[in-house]
Amino acid sequence: MGGLKQLGTAKAVQVGASGRYSGKFVLSTGALLLLQACAPMVGSPRPVVNPSDMQATVARYPYDTALGAFYGTSAQRGGLARRDYRDMVMAIYLGAIDAEYYKFRQDLAASGRGSALGMDLLVLGLTGATALASADDFEDWAVAATMAGGARAAVDKNLFFDRTLPSVISAMDAERARVRTSIEQKIDLDESRYPLPAVFNDIAAYQLAGTLERGMQRVAAIASADAAAAQADLDRAVAACEQVEDLAEDNRRLTEVLRDPADGSYDAPAIDVAVEELGVEAEAAATPAVKYAAIHGYLNRAACSKSERKAVVDRVLGAIGAADADDDEATSGGDGE
Repeated sequence: MGGLKQLGTAKAVQVGASGRYSGKFVLSTGALLLLQACAPMVGSPRPVVNPSDMQATVARYPYDTALGAFYGTSAQRGGLARRDYRDMVMAIYLGAIDAEYYKFRQDLAASGRGSALGMDLLVLGLTGATALASADDFEDWAVAATMAGGARAAVDKNLFFDRTLPSVISAMDAERARVRTSIEQKIDLDESRYPLPAVFNDIAAYQLAGTLERGMQRVAAIASADAAAAQADLDRAVAACEQVEDLAEDNRRLTEVLRDPADGSYDAPAIDVAVEELGVEAEAAATPAVKYAAIHGYLNRAACSKSERKAVVDRVLGAIGAADADDDEATSGGDGE
């Protein structure tokens, strides 16, 4: 942008015989508009905690010095116990990271605001300058307009990132909260179980959590998980029957055997026979309700036509009937003895 400003102000404003403004004047005006439009808009108040002040405090406790004091004498720690000194150093570093991250978020949110508008104004001004320019200046202004149009295209390429930025920031916030929760859970540990070197490791992880790379990784992971879940739903939908034929009658016949029509309770022995007969995958310890759902899931995959459904139901009912007969015979034989 500075080069455009210099180009617009390096030459004097000229007025032609016809009274039209020279393109130089339009360029300098367009460049000024661009510079003004590109100024970032601040979307939050100035922070009370100054990151520079926090950094100055951190500088008093560099890594080596802090570790030496932690393992050194009480005098090196200013009379503080090791645990109190650990907590103080941790609070200073965490506060500095939070202050820097707050500023980082502000800069991210402000970056790019107004850039597209500034480019639009500049392209408009240069295009108008080309139309108004003298023959001697025409080529210069045409080239400048082309360059500005290319810059506008570059801004458009950043539009995707600008629109996804809120999601990335939210992902960074979530990652920071996850790491911070882990740190807070360890604060109650004494200095022997949570010494200062371990604190510095967690502090490094906390700082890394507030980076664009980590935020985009989290967004990508969430998107990947959503895609996997959607694919699983699709696979189940494809595997299921389209149910174009009326299968209600055979479903009713099977349901009346597997569940009590009066209260809807499950007949566990009959369900176990059906599971074994169909070869349905179900844990032996699964509840009758789970096994019942597995049976219907099998039917909706393997017996989609009316003839197939009827044949499968007949086979299952036959197996259940045979099992009941065996039970009756065993019971009657036992009574006879």
